[in-house]
Amino acid sequence: GKKFPQLFRAAWASHRYEAESSDELSFAKGDKITIIADGADEGWLVAMNANGEEGLVPLSRLHHKAPALSAPVKPARSKGKGEFSATLTGATAALTPAVAIP
Repeated sequence: GKKFPQLFRAAWASHRYEAESSDELSFAKGDKITIIADGADEGWLVAMNANGEEGLVPLSRLHHKAPALSAPVKPARSKGKGEFSATLTGATAALTPAVAIP
């Protein structure tokens, strides 16, 4: 079966899951889940949510990559506003001759 790449690793919920028993962990789509161990049953993992609650989670509902929206945007921020404005101005200047009416 499908194994999670590495234990003690962050995962993100690809779908919402509602616990069906007291040893399972409910989560919402996009929640960050920390994998603690393999579960006793195939396709299940022992995991912890952001509140420190532990329980079994179905591997089929997890991704090992962060969702695009919650990924850090450090490269864009580190360039600074000046460089970004210059890029926009250049693009506008390049479009102006094509759009302008003679």
